[in-house]
Amino acid sequence: MVFPDTGERCCSPAEIHHPRDGQGMGQRAGHSQAIPLCFNHHSAQSPLPYGHAIHKGTKTFEARYGTEAQLLARTLELL
Repeated sequence: MVFPDTGERCCSPAEIHHPRDGQGMGQRAGHSQAIPLCFNHHSAQSPLPYGHAIHKGTKTFEARYGTEAQLLARTLELL
């Protein structure tokens, strides 16, 4: 995945992130609505600083890289 506004690239194998926007409590989007993110941009255990991984500061991540909806749209565009 290339983050459009920053030009950062995920260079390791992708992990699947299931957006929760528009989903009920404890639910996630289906596999066809998933965003590929490398470990560093996905996991709360990422060595990157707070806000660089979606599960390690979601609001800060979205301010930096775009919302889940924007990243999903970009992913679907690339497919």
